Amino acid sequence: MQRALDPDDLLALAVPQGVLTAASRVATDHAPSLLAEAAVLGSVTSFRRNAFATSRRLARELVAEAGCEGAAIGRGADGAPIWPSGLCGSFSYKEEWCAVAVAKSVPGSALGIDVERIEDVPCHAWEDIVSPQELQRMSRHGVLPLPQLVNLAFTAKEAYFKAQCPITGDAELEFRDVELGIDSTSGQFSLAPLPPGLRVVARLQWSRNWCVAAVALQPIGT
Repeated sequence: MQRALDPDDLLALAVPQGVLTAASRVATDHAPSLLAEAAVLGSVTSFRRNAFATSRRLARELVAEAGCEGAAIGRGADGAPIWPSGLCGSFSYKEEWCAVAVAKSVPGSALGIDVERIEDVPCHAWEDIVSPQELQRMSRHGVLPLPQLVNLAFTAKEAYFKAQCPITGDAELEFRDVELGIDSTSGQFSLAPLPPGLRVVARLQWSRNWCVAAVALQPIGT
């Protein structure tokens, strides 16, 4: 029987050693400074505004824990977070949950996380997410039904896209641009091709209702 773990538990299990994590349900009561940050979103739903403020509060707490208390977390023109010097991190939102991961970094390293519901991906969408070769490899794993394994592949690739974008600047990467290998027993996975000079530490965790992926890209030799 699958465990009944929430995203905060799964995220802590998925990230590499030394990565700080926090996840919580979206709050509705925020400090004025957080509401001011959320104003950059413009005209959005109150839920989206609250999710943004909740995740920024979590991020501030993690940044302080990492030794950069009071440091600003910027926002790029594309909406991506700009982390304080010496840190990298990632956000993920899904339904009522916000999740954040932060780690100390060296130049050329990055972090990506993604939180998704465990659900069956319709077969007509599979070819947009995985190649026939990936599908064949996943079909040999009986830990989850194949439609849910495709869901894991989606989650893993989403986390990878978030990690690679700050390094490569490629915001247009497609699911089929990378090949994924999943060990559905350990949750570890591999990706190819990687940006030159980088290695990946990547892991999936899932429960009865949720799946979480974490991808750390690090320069070879660090």
